[in-house]
Amino acid sequence: MLITPNYKVTNTIIPVFKAKDEQILNNEVQPSIETKTSNKKVCGAVLATALSAAVIAGGVVRGKNKAIKALEKEVGELKDGYEALKGAKDSYVESNKSLMDEITKLKNKIKISFGIDADEIDAAILSNMRIKISEGLDYDYTKSFVINKQKYVRKENGIDFDGGFVTKTKNREYIKPIDIPEIAPDGGFSFSMPKTNQMNVERTERIDFTPVKERLTTVSERYADSVQWDNDKIARDMLQNIFDGHGQTLDGLRLKFTPQADGSFKVRIEGDSTYTPDKAIYIGESTKRNNEKAAGNYGEGLKMATLKLLRDKGAENVRYGSDNWVVDYTLKQGEFSDKRVLAYSLNKSDIYDGNFVEFTTNDRDLLESLRKTINRFYHSHNTHFKTPEFENEVFGIKRLEKGEKGGIYIAGQRFEYDGSYDGLDDFVLFLKKKPPQIVIDISRDRTSLNESQLKDIAGWLSQYETTQLEKIQVMKALEDVFKHKSVLSYTPKDVFLDSFIYYADTGQQSIGKMVNFPEKYVAYSSCSEDICKDLINEGYIICKEHFTYCGMRTIKELIGEVRNHEVVIPNEFEMPKIAIIKQALKSLSKALEKVGFSKEEIDTKILMFSKENLSESNMYKTTNAEAIIDNGISKGFWVDKKFLEMAPFADNLEVALHELCHKVGGDSSAEFSYKLTDVNKKVLEDILNDPKVRKELQALNILWDEVSKKAAQQSV
Repeated sequence: MLITPNYKVTNTIIPVFKAKDEQILNNEVQPSIETKTSNKKVCGAVLATALSAAVIAGGVVRGKNKAIKALEKEVGELKDGYEALKGAKDSYVESNKSLMDEITKLKNKIKISFGIDADEIDAAILSNMRIKISEGLDYDYTKSFVINKQKYVRKENGIDFDGGFVTKTKNREYIKPIDIPEIAPDGGFSFSMPKTNQMNVERTERIDFTPVKERLTTVSERYADSVQWDNDKIARDMLQNIFDGHGQTLDGLRLKFTPQADGSFKVRIEGDSTYTPDKAIYIGESTKRNNEKAAGNYGEGLKMATLKLLRDKGAENVRYGSDNWVVDYTLKQGEFSDKRVLAYSLNKSDIYDGNFVEFTTNDRDLLESLRKTINRFYHSHNTHFKTPEFENEVFGIKRLEKGEKGGIYIAGQRFEYDGSYDGLDDFVLFLKKKPPQIVIDISRDRTSLNESQLKDIAGWLSQYETTQLEKIQVMKALEDVFKHKSVLSYTPKDVFLDSFIYYADTGQQSIGKMVNFPEKYVAYSSCSEDICKDLINEGYIICKEHFTYCGMRTIKELIGEVRNHEVVIPNEFEMPKIAIIKQALKSLSKALEKVGFSKEEIDTKILMFSKENLSESNMYKTTNAEAIIDNGISKGFWVDKKFLEMAPFADNLEVALHELCHKVGGDSSAEFSYKLTDVNKKVLEDILNDPKVRKELQALNILWDEVSKKAAQQSV
């Protein structure tokens, strides 16, 4: 069996008959075009007669004679058509009967030749066959083997994956980690980031204003419950304004904690940029919303951080200052409820060249968050940005050592991923600008990113922000996670790469299927673990399945269609029977070579399965054998355990010949039927004309029966 799942092996008469039957239908006695036309007319006449009868039976009298004449004419045509069909059928039956007789004679001759004539038994041959069978099998019969491997073909106009791309850039080679001191036991801390020429300090024009005293806002202290901000998020927004004001770097930051007598800590954060008081007062008043490289959007983060400090972190006053002004935030009793609201006072001050925020807190953990947050922004000492494996105008990728914690940065600010600022293991992804809102809506909370958002970011970068060559470079940067693995064990790096390669064949500069990957790289497609192990043992790298969209061969393309059965290990009686079949094919090797079988094909490999196993597909429940074909070459076949045990030697040999012939096609193909006919003829000639072949088969038949008797005795 090769293709038809419900094929049941009985004997060679059926396929040979099929071949001749097809020949008759297609050539010798197939009705001519004229006959086919008359057949069509007959069908029409039958329909017309039925309609006429219905009309007459319905009592329609008008035009009765006319209807009867028409009916008689149709009946006449019907008779003519019937006679034509009958003649064709008789001719077909006669030819088919003749063919059946011929095949039956051939079949009987084969059966007769397998009969044992006691006078012809050769003791020496029988002894020799017994020795050969006892040697067992010389191949691994415990597992299926890889077949149908397709040759690796390079794409003439393809892009070479190993085309000499640099796998690590030299960007920002100057970066060296900076030693950020630990907070002293008493809470004291003082640290200044060096000023560099990377700073692009923002300066606003000085304005005059009228001071304001304790102006109540409409922001209730309960508004702090509307966002889930912990110490890390408060620290983020405290430093973010320094970052944006210095041109997207924390270079030039000054941070100081001073212990107070009451056990609290005074915090002062300073930067070099200046801004006007409205930015510190009005929600929604922000210069960053249309700046794709700024982290903030709404001017709300600073106010929310202030509210959290006042309500939850022990601060009684939070002061912001820059240039010629200071704003003091406090919580005051509201006018319309018993709840406190955020209030501010705006006053003039001595000129301060820069900006600052100052508050007192009793939360020691907040101090540690502020310290850690320094490295959650870009600065000239943040090694996450040093010599990334890939970088273009929009984003960069840096591969870290195994176990090293990375992160995802958007516009220079690290975002949480799955609830952690260190959520990207072994991997840094930095976006130099905010993605479009349709890709990812950076909420006011800027809460933790998730797997779905990471996929969307990767898809956007792949479709719209990389050229064809850059797509290859991104893949090279992440080559360490090419290998296929269970989705359950995916890391964020796997998630990003999977989505990136999935979309690489779409978008503005589609890569299509034009990448020339190394010959040993193959994209995963569904297959057994044994096949995967075999490929790995042969040096193949089994990669993520989406690589097929970029032109990588899949396992299916590499090895072709393989029907897998659960291998049943032959027992002490099945093993010699398999060896007997193999030896019988070797005895017929001269005949088989004459009809196009190689020595390797004749020395076949037989694997055993059981169609009664629950693991077997229902399509194999009536299958006794199945060929294993490798690119038009017979590599062996599967045989059902019960059939091997119960069927006689002649039937098993017949099955072997049948399965070998599937190298040319499936059961229903003419090529297969012609091949099987030729094999039967040549085998019969050898059996009738070569006494040695005949005696070897007779000896093998005796050995088969001996094994069957022993098996039967043991079962009793």
